[in-house]
Amino acid sequence: MPDLDLELYQGCYASSTAAYQALGRYLLQAAQYHLATYPHLLADAEDCVQEALINIYQALQSGRGPNQPAKFRSWCTAIVIFRVKDLKRKPGNRNPLISLDQPTDGADNALFESIVDDKTSDPGTVIPGAQMLVDFLLQIRDHPALSTSERTVIWEGYMNGVTTAQLAEQLGKTPNAITLLRKHGLDKLRNDKALMAQLQEIRQRMGE
Repeated sequence: MPDLDLELYQGCYASSTAAYQALGRYLLQAAQYHLATYPHLLADAEDCVQEALINIYQALQSGRGPNQPAKFRSWCTAIVIFRVKDLKRKPGNRNPLISLDQPTDGADNALFESIVDDKTSDPGTVIPGAQMLVDFLLQIRDHPALSTSERTVIWEGYMNGVTTAQLAEQLGKTPNAITLLRKHGLDKLRNDKALMAQLQEIRQRMGE
């Protein structure tokens, strides 16, 4: 059986385009895996991979590759994950579910903090509870208790990263009005006990 790590290491060390393309596909899975609970940032996964590939190329060319070529993919994955975490730390890129089970007093304790971030398993592995998470997000989007404006503020703000100022302009309201819509919408979601129970189940499954 061929040693994929060694093959990729040798190919990338020799600046093989095919090897870097194969590595890029592998790292894209890793980036998407670690952005699983940040849907509005998934489009940036390729940028993280491109930056990581540049770092990897520069490291190999300067003799700063992994100590063990047999663990080349793990070494490369650590580089792309660093880029992903740096992306998530930037202002405005907070977890889309960050306030769902928290008070609306500015508390910044993300429910899913570190659940996906610190996993070390193969990024090609199916994430536990991933389909449940998708179904859950769709339930939020279509929740019958939300008004049209509340739905827009919550979905566009948390899922697509639209800012309060942008939402205010889009809906023809003041920023304070957008904040109130967000608070009222989140309160309605939190009062849905079945929805909150499902959220806890997803958290437990993704944390296994």
